[in-house]
Amino acid sequence: MVSTQVHLDAYQLSLDFLVFANQCARQLPSTQSELCAQLLRASTGLVLSLAEGPSQSRTSLAQPYRLACDRAAESAALLDACARLSLLDHAGHHAGTQLLVSVVSLCVHARSFAPPLES
Repeated sequence: MVSTQVHLDAYQLSLDFLVFANQCARQLPSTQSELCAQLLRASTGLVLSLAEGPSQSRTSLAQPYRLACDRAAESAALLDACARLSLLDHAGHHAGTQLLVSVVSLCVHARSFAPPLES
């Protein structure tokens, strides 16, 4: 079974990233409203995926962590887009990326505790 501490650590880091993403979104120019909305959706989705927690069903123990990794990848791509468009400085990009790397690392660790799917 997934370690409760690993799960809580991943959840807390996802909340930290949500705060970070919200701060970034507030700094984006109004002409980038779609990018802003996507960043907020992805970061909120990351938190919600982890809030769901591992289900008791053996076939879906890893599902929340898989979804969280997907949302983290989407968030990272949005940070990359912001940096490439000169909307986010290098330090901000690095800080956000490091939060996401930490979340994904914990999610991968948590997924390793999930039993293989039964055929």
